[in-house]
Amino acid sequence: MRIKVEKNCKECIHWDSNPKTRGCKRDYNPEDRKILKDHFDPIENAENCSNFESKTITKLNEKIGEVVDELFNKEEKIKVSSPIVFVNEKLYYIVPLGKKILKNEDDTGNYKKKKRKKKEIESEKENLHTSQENVVHFLGVLGSSHSITIYPPIEFYSEEVSHPNLYNGYFSHLDFEIEDVKFIFHKDQDVILRKLIKEAISNDGLVCKSNLEEIFSLVKILEYYVKYDNKTTPYVIASWILGTYLLPMFNYYPYLYFRAEKGAGKGTNLLIISKTAWNPTDKIIATTEAPLFRMIQRAKPTLILDEYHRILQNKYQRGAIESILEAGSEKGGRVPRCKENNPDEIEFFDVYCPKVIASRISTEIEEKAIVIILPKISDLIYAERRKELDNDPRFEKIREGLLRIALSKWQEIYEFYKSIKPSKHLTGRDFQFWAPILAIAKVIFPDKFSEILKFAEESAKRRFGERFEIEDQVLTALYNNLGKITGKPITFKDLREWTDGLHHNTIKSALGNLKLIKSSRAGKIYLFEDRLKKLLEERGYFDISEDFNSEKGEKPEDIYWSEKDELDEELDKIALSEELEAEEDEKKSIGEKIEEIEENYIKIKIIKMPPVDPELNYFEIAGVDGKTYKIEKEGQILILPEINARPLLDRCYAMILRES
Repeated sequence: MRIKVEKNCKECIHWDSNPKTRGCKRDYNPEDRKILKDHFDPIENAENCSNFESKTITKLNEKIGEVVDELFNKEEKIKVSSPIVFVNEKLYYIVPLGKKILKNEDDTGNYKKKKRKKKEIESEKENLHTSQENVVHFLGVLGSSHSITIYPPIEFYSEEVSHPNLYNGYFSHLDFEIEDVKFIFHKDQDVILRKLIKEAISNDGLVCKSNLEEIFSLVKILEYYVKYDNKTTPYVIASWILGTYLLPMFNYYPYLYFRAEKGAGKGTNLLIISKTAWNPTDKIIATTEAPLFRMIQRAKPTLILDEYHRILQNKYQRGAIESILEAGSEKGGRVPRCKENNPDEIEFFDVYCPKVIASRISTEIEEKAIVIILPKISDLIYAERRKELDNDPRFEKIREGLLRIALSKWQEIYEFYKSIKPSKHLTGRDFQFWAPILAIAKVIFPDKFSEILKFAEESAKRRFGERFEIEDQVLTALYNNLGKITGKPITFKDLREWTDGLHHNTIKSALGNLKLIKSSRAGKIYLFEDRLKKLLEERGYFDISEDFNSEKGEKPEDIYWSEKDELDEELDKIALSEELEAEEDEKKSIGEKIEEIEENYIKIKIIKMPPVDPELNYFEIAGVDGKTYKIEKEGQILILPEINARPLLDRCYAMILRES
């Protein structure tokens, strides 16, 4: 501690003129008097104080220094409130084991007593009637540490917290704080954890041993009960299920989205996941808001949402579910909610957890998901097998085995997760969501890694293609209404009408991806017209230099006819190539021909009329299947061979309609 005594201190405000205590009181208090006595006696040397030009007195007060260091260097411990956590690059599973009631502090004498003011002691005595007991919770810990800890985190003596049914030699302190022990467990997840904790305490190494047998059994179960159109799909789903046991390690975790029509196996997949994933909920179709937010925060469950398309139709649930899904794929994702008893106070809920969704339709949330499209099952054998699913004895062993695999392999998976890099066809958000699955596959299914990576890349390409189609649909709508948008703002209502009812968020996202939004206010959007013109030219919407000056946005006549000739020429080439292959087709059986044609049919919707002869009111296509297809109006829906539809799609006269 440095204390400076300055010249003329008698004249300063720090001078004490009392004969008994006179002296300079600057920069020190009465407790420091002993420290200064050897250097400056305020009574004996008071007369000489004014003669000091400058004097520096240095003394280290060890006690004060320690306190200051502790205050400034004290690290705030991380607080957790769920049974699965990842702190300081260490994975932990936590489960309550039991509790013990301790006598009050004033009745035991085993606590270290501190000097307290009389008022504090009297206040505690007044509260004795309401607080006679202290409750200690015993928590089992698995993962980076196999041990027992206590809550609340108070320094108890061992004889105070000892419990006759627990292994007292395995108590430990964690490097984080547990905020609350009101964890929520589903489907006996806490029973499995307690079993492994008891095993770990008696044999530390045994609980982390696994030969991966259970996850290969899971793959076989998926293949046995569900028909997939890709042999890699069961390995992707199994990797995702194992990832639910490792969730806190990852910065992002994708949703698993099953899209299929009724009877294709969505429910079967959900049931298998509910029997094997970490802390799985039952299938949620309807729920109230408040319990759902708290449950996610205290359980970190595998949330199972069935019939998602129906949830979206429920105005009372839609907002809550959408907010959970919007924020819940990224670590730290939180949703603000008003407190139940105090609407003026806001509380934030952590909604990051694994989520599996089943729906009959495509929705925007697929952007954050691994999408599995299930084919319609025509084979009755899968319907027969479904009867065995509820009582299949393998699930109990698989679920326990997956936890053992997580305990034994989490470090390897985490190291690969940190080092994995994007590939040429898997970048950006798609890579962030696929990285956990690829890290798991690399460690657990090394022989299948290249296939799973290819599956991920194809999924990203398909998603990009769908986004590209939406962007083209929005561009086509703008192109058809150039006269209405030149120099004017547009509204989402207009855009929804022009795009046949696309959701406003989808439209806004497409405009954002195209970088067309100049500004947006009061529900109106102003576009970069030069950018729009450039995009239309790049994507083949003809030379539109005159279109922006046209009131109706109609194309000049010469461009109109050149485009008609070009389209007719391409369709003629298709017809000619089919004639040249007629000889080969004759060799095929009728059954083979029908099967081949059916596989290549697609459904399209006409979004803009192609150029037609003024004498006709329709555009005619000679199909490769021998049929003639007429396009008579915008909005018309056709099912025709893909090879005949491709020229229309490439020139944005039509869009593909996907099966819902």
